Amino acid sequence: MNLENNASSKEFLILTKYKDFMNILDKIIENIPKKDYFYKNKLKELSIELLYSINKTNNEDNYKLISAYKVEINSLINTIDYIIERLFIKGYIAETSLKKISYKLSEINRMSNKWLDNKIDYDSKNK
Repeated sequence: MNLENNASSKEFLILTKYKDFMNILDKIIENIPKKDYFYKNKLKELSIELLYSINKTNNEDNYKLISAYKVEINSLINTIDYIIERLFIKGYIAETSLKKISYKLSEINRMSNKWLDNKIDYDSKNK
């Protein structure tokens, strides 16, 4: 089994999961009132930054940088999760929507951690 092909297919799956996540997020943030515009806007910004970080990491070969990007991706996911939970507590997100988007976000988190651990391991052994 070629690890590079496996890493590429894993990356593609992450982007597919990310698109699913964004479709759900777009529907959810429509219900956020103007008084919480900051959090609505922040969710959009952080979600785009997450996509950028995933793509940036995919194009990186230096395992030390990949390790740093992994921390960045995890931090973004945790921050997005926090804001979504806050919006649920404020009553802007229904529990079913919270479960759905939290599940998608946890899938992205799990897949990206596995993908990046494999990428770090592969790149560090081949330097």
